[in-house]
Amino acid sequence: MVYVACIGLVCLSAFIGKLITKSFVQRDKFYKEMILFCEYLKNNIGFRQTKLSNLFDDYMAQYPKSSNSFNYLKEVCLNGEARASKEQSPLYFLKQEEKQAIINFFKSLGKGNSDVELSLINNFKTLIDTKSKDAESFRKTNESLTYKLSLAIGVVICILIV
Repeated sequence: MVYVACIGLVCLSAFIGKLITKSFVQRDKFYKEMILFCEYLKNNIGFRQTKLSNLFDDYMAQYPKSSNSFNYLKEVCLNGEARASKEQSPLYFLKQEEKQAIINFFKSLGKGNSDVELSLINNFKTLIDTKSKDAESFRKTNESLTYKLSLAIGVVICILIV
């Protein structure tokens, strides 16, 4: 019975390690999607001058594997603070200041002419590029280490139990 409990504990610690590393991967993937979205916005605002709701819908149709956080960011962009304050769970893997910078960017979209919008997008893309590089390097260095450390903690606890 003790051995079954130890195996369960090791499996639980492996599961917890996977959950922690999943946030590293989601953060990296989210920033790469944001870079792609900024390029998409820049191209379509500059040339077609399409409405924002149509841009979001077209982007999500063109890239169906985009994360569900884009639905949340679409709501922030189109409806403002009212829907944004109710739930912030789609961006749980970001730090609070990163969430706030992204939400502020999406709130400010559509408030000016195309030149203002393009400069806003370029500034945001520069910020996102640095965040993406940081997230990628953090993921590369800490993803396997975190999983192995979580697994090792489970094994050590099992050894102490036995």
